[in-house]
Amino acid sequence: MKRFDIVAGMKNRVALRVLLSIGLLACRYPAQAQKAVLVVRHGEKISDADERLTEAGRARAERLAKMLKDAGVTAIYSTDTERTRDTVQPLAAALGCPGDFKIASDEYDNLFLIVPKADGPATLLRLRY
Repeated sequence: MKRFDIVAGMKNRVALRVLLSIGLLACRYPAQAQKAVLVVRHGEKISDADERLTEAGRARAERLAKMLKDAGVTAIYSTDTERTRDTVQPLAAALGCPGDFKIASDEYDNLFLIVPKADGPATLLRLRY
């Protein structure tokens, strides 16, 4: 079964860089490119001032969970905004993925490295610089 990671809440430029990096790695290491990364934007929010999901946004999050619950998702990464957490929460609940750590608003020295494995879930390394 294919394994996927899902990344939510990334800005367009960041998402493009992530996807480009993944594409370059896949070209360089085709035998290890068995894994895909799904990038989704949060569901519809109430307004710029109110980041909670609308009813349509919550329904979209539920559809996402139903669509991906059997797709082999092994990790979910999200920003800490309410709208992105609420977008991936139904899928995380369906998969039994608890939140592992948070990044404080005054932490600027994090460097994360995700190392895919052919025979199991990816390893997430949290480094400091």
